[in-house]
Amino acid sequence: MNPLVPVQTSNTNQSLPEIAWTRSAFGMVVPVTIGLLALGMYWLTLQPGLSGGDSAEAQFVPYTASIMHYTGYPLYTLLGYVWSHVVVIGDVAYRMNLLSAVAGAAAVAGVAAVTFVLGRNWGGGVLAAVLLGVSTLFWDWSTKAGVRSMNITFIVAILGLAIAWSRQQRNITSPKNWIWLGLWLVVGLSLAHHRTTILLLPGLVIYIVWTQFRILRNWRAILSAAIMLLPGLLTYVYPLWRGLNHPAYQPLAVDTLDHFLDLVLARNLSDMVTGITWQQIPERLGWLIEYLAAQFGNAGFVVAVVGLVLLLVRRPREGVLVWSFLVLLAAFTIDYRIEGMAKLNVVFLLPVNMLVSIGAGYLLCTGFDWLNRLKLPGRGASLGVSYRSGLMRVSSRIAGVSLSLLSVVALALPMTEQSLAWVYTGVERPLYAYREELRGQQADRLTTYGEDMVQPRPVIVGEWEQVAAFWYQQLVNHRWAGAEFRYPVVTNLGLYIDQAWQSAREIYLIHAVPGLGDGRQLSMAGALIHVLRQPETQLPPQAVAAQELFTDGLSLVGYRLYTETLRPNGVLPVSIYWRAQHALASDDSVSIRLQRADGAQVAQEDAAHPVLGSFPTTHWTAGSVVGDYYELALPAQLPPGDYRLSVVVYQRQADGSTRNVRNQATGQEVTQFAAVSMPAGK
Repeated sequence: MNPLVPVQTSNTNQSLPEIAWTRSAFGMVVPVTIGLLALGMYWLTLQPGLSGGDSAEAQFVPYTASIMHYTGYPLYTLLGYVWSHVVVIGDVAYRMNLLSAVAGAAAVAGVAAVTFVLGRNWGGGVLAAVLLGVSTLFWDWSTKAGVRSMNITFIVAILGLAIAWSRQQRNITSPKNWIWLGLWLVVGLSLAHHRTTILLLPGLVIYIVWTQFRILRNWRAILSAAIMLLPGLLTYVYPLWRGLNHPAYQPLAVDTLDHFLDLVLARNLSDMVTGITWQQIPERLGWLIEYLAAQFGNAGFVVAVVGLVLLLVRRPREGVLVWSFLVLLAAFTIDYRIEGMAKLNVVFLLPVNMLVSIGAGYLLCTGFDWLNRLKLPGRGASLGVSYRSGLMRVSSRIAGVSLSLLSVVALALPMTEQSLAWVYTGVERPLYAYREELRGQQADRLTTYGEDMVQPRPVIVGEWEQVAAFWYQQLVNHRWAGAEFRYPVVTNLGLYIDQAWQSAREIYLIHAVPGLGDGRQLSMAGALIHVLRQPETQLPPQAVAAQELFTDGLSLVGYRLYTETLRPNGVLPVSIYWRAQHALASDDSVSIRLQRADGAQVAQEDAAHPVLGSFPTTHWTAGSVVGDYYELALPAQLPPGDYRLSVVVYQRQADGSTRNVRNQATGQEVTQFAAVSMPAGK
């Protein structure tokens, strides 16, 4: 039997003909193969370890059997606990990143299968799978820990099971129907994983009733569905039980039933929903369209919309199922407002990426269907259904494969280039002043460099993105003993400083904030800003002493290299220690440079002021020592050999020009202070 040719059925209640693809090796090979290819792609571009924000929390909470933020994500926590303790590949962070890759690959395979069932052509299934797999947001969340990629896996499974149930010829309302039971089991698990599944339920109920209206009178089928929901929903007992047993981490104390409801219902976030006015809707809808066009390109977005419209026309039941979910999810995202977020919280739109991909794939399937309906001149046969010659059959298949490949290349190739530029470039990104999203080795450097310089029992303040990475280090790697972590910075900084000093604790900031150096004394302990009660006057023992005096009274008194070996496309972190010999009359800017032995410059990092731009030199106390941290981005072409680190101190003039401050001893504007090397064979 040809798996691509539909098998006719007498069931008049089905809008999709029965297709024997599940009984063929080819029907299993295609989605499995594309899923394995996706897994390979995600594995090659996997985040190497510790991340930040929600991803960091998803790395340490399951491993430590703790409780995640709203809405608790109990199923992910339990699955992650087993995964992180059984799959002993790399460190815990890497294992949890790998779990997202496996879930993302499963979702890609599922989209291929669902699109094929809808459109009866593997070309469309492959196109849909590829478009989802290379879309930037999905690819990103398939390479780092989090609930996002697995959310798509569950939703695709629900769509596939619902369609499979509707296509059965017998016992469609029987409570012993295994597909019916499996559908509701997956729905319950999906609700325990991520609550956007709720927005799928109205369309799912309509789809089921439309398929078999009599099911409303079948109390046994309804009861069996309710029972199958329980395994997933009962996982919500976990945060209540765990909260009463003092977990290592919980963002909200789950010690009462009321607090438990606050967690699982996210009642404290209710003001983020219905927080916009009618006048804001057009602008926010425009952001939604802008997001989809950015994910799929203008051509891909148009193709997908046309495909989704055709799905609604040609397969109205399935069209309503897909469109209802799409509209409700888009409306929720448009209405969901986070204070300080410039546009939409796009992570909620990942299921929309999946639906858009299915729409594009379905359009290609429709194109093949129309091609098959064309009459062969003078033969009275439909192309693709009845053939007079083997040559015609081969030609048709070659044309179909060519059309599929052309569609994949035309639509997916630009998306792939765009996604790779964000997800994986092979280039390590330096930590800058505001340290927004932590990628690559950024989180590891941020939470490592300077740890040995921090006072005992510190209070470390940042934003959620950075603080979560410190929690990982404390709870998984047992570092930062006694440290307390606080967020956010801007709104509560003064309170955090007062509380820390009242309890005789030192306070450190993870990133710079405007006005930080106004009236405060600052220094840096590695990558962290130290808010000082009194200026420091001694060089830390970890630093290498130096004596480089500049003509304006600033002197370089030491430095610290965190590596002496360079790596192409890597980062060179370095701390510099300054002393103000007397009160400085002008603000100095700093330029750190890496030069070859012949003097050629290969990397540079500038700061308007030391301490991540936060501490103008005119604010310094005479005799104080100020730590200053930089990261230089290294180029891809970095020949082996010896290199020199140098510094240029300069002042900005009123007319916008700059004036370099000379080294008092040498009279030079460039001062070399350390040596590093690039080994051969790197």
